[in-house]
Amino acid sequence: MWRCIVASVTIGITGLPQAHRALRERPIAALRAAANALNRGAEEIMAVSKAEYVPVATGLLRASGHVIPPKITGAAMGAVVITPAQMVFGGMAEAYALSVHENPRSGKTGGVSPSGKRYKVFSRVGQWKYLETPAKLLAPKVFGDLKLALDRVLLTAWGSGRPVEGIRGAAG
Repeated sequence: MWRCIVASVTIGITGLPQAHRALRERPIAALRAAANALNRGAEEIMAVSKAEYVPVATGLLRASGHVIPPKITGAAMGAVVITPAQMVFGGMAEAYALSVHENPRSGKTGGVSPSGKRYKVFSRVGQWKYLETPAKLLAPKVFGDLKLALDRVLLTAWGSGRPVEGIRGAAG
């Protein structure tokens, strides 16, 4: 199965010593909130990718797209490990998935190769970077939703009405 690593996520919380204390007091709740927010973001990115960006020749590639939700393990033992949400295309369309993701002509060939040969099957819609493009476009929204999810956890922990001042996200 082919996986495209579009972004690694770094979350930083600055200021507010209460935020750091709340995270120490409720780490599993914060991890679950973050995992759920990032999973919702991955599902949204996948939906936009499939609707607007994936080249469709037979429909197999679009149908193969799915999200593997994050998993939190080891919480009871104190050593918490999170596997991130993964956005995946491939399966039976693995070779096609890789070739069209990295081909600037994807969805734009008109059924003709650069050498003039006619393709038997070709996409009339979509484009290359069909997962990377919507991920980059939706990253600000995903990070905003992540901030709101962590705000709710931290506000519950402190019993305060102040949201987190300095959550920032970076996709690279």
